Amino acid sequence: MNNKLSVSALPDKHLSADIMYQYLHNELLPEERHEVERHLLECNLCADALDGLSTSTKAQTERQLFEINYHLKSRAVHRHPNTILQHLKNWGLTTAILFLVLLAALMVWYQAKKAAPGSTPNPAVTETTLTPAQPLNGLPAYQQYLQQNSRYPAQARQLGISGEVVLSFTVNPDSSLSNLRVVRGLTPELNAEALRLLKEGPVWVPAQRSGTPITQNKTISIPFQLSK
Repeated sequence: MNNKLSVSALPDKHLSADIMYQYLHNELLPEERHEVERHLLECNLCADALDGLSTSTKAQTERQLFEINYHLKSRAVHRHPNTILQHLKNWGLTTAILFLVLLAALMVWYQAKKAAPGSTPNPAVTETTLTPAQPLNGLPAYQQYLQQNSRYPAQARQLGISGEVVLSFTVNPDSSLSNLRVVRGLTPELNAEALRLLKEGPVWVPAQRSGTPITQNKTISIPFQLSK
């Protein structure tokens, strides 16, 4: 890939919009996707941003960024030059750009959630004591479960169809799963198999805030690879 993943330093770093789009369009190598998924399990902000990007096109997100930049520049011209210089020194240009990307994705996600009928907004979680939801026994054991229990549909096997099905879902405080949705699928049969694996798989430990279980939205990919 052209963009080298660098998400090992957690949780103080976030995924870029380009990496999120590559993830959604299946443009990453398997080991890169696993790094992204491991980061998403631990970073609620990036998981919400990915939900937002999955509901919009890249052009929509870029338009949001343009509007945000326009308003920021309009306000900046009225500031004292020394104030602007001090601001750039404190935050850094890279941090400011990343913040704008994540903010635009969250705005798209919020608008989509607000427009969806019967949707229940996820409680805002900003405390540093947040523990993200994760499969019982951890992600490596969950990936092993997927490999050992996947049933490849015969028609998809005959047609040589492979790839990954990306699912989004909600982990409730009682460990139950709801709002299961195919974000990016392959075939109806493979999509159904991915949903089955999620429903029948290991229990998910709910996210906790200050020791109290809370609701959290999650995204995960289910791989389907033909054996050689």
